[in-house]
Amino acid sequence: MHEMKFTLPLPPSVNEIYRHDPKSGRRVRTKALDTYKKTVGMYFVAQRVSHPAWQTAHELGYEAHIFVPTRASDCSNRIKAFEDSMQAALGFNDNRFVDIHAIRYIDKFNPRVEVRLFVVS
Repeated sequence: MHEMKFTLPLPPSVNEIYRHDPKSGRRVRTKALDTYKKTVGMYFVAQRVSHPAWQTAHELGYEAHIFVPTRASDCSNRIKAFEDSMQAALGFNDNRFVDIHAIRYIDKFNPRVEVRLFVVS
């Protein structure tokens, strides 16, 4: 099985990555999401996160250990920014994620996401 482990900064919450555009009535990305995507891309280059399997596998999965700063921090509303950023940096559609595990921890001084990305099939 192909897998890779890496660490990313804590993504912004879903409340911070999209806004409502009153002119078009559509939901649009914010600068927070664009900035996070660029950051993830730089982390992937620095951590050498790359594998041809990510582009060819039909189904992918991940295990995310999400370290938030307080107990009041929601874990699940950060997953979309993380998935969107990971798919952009690695070059695949996030609809290929079929096996997803997320676990929340509290780390006031070092919020982050520790990830194990793997090929399901």
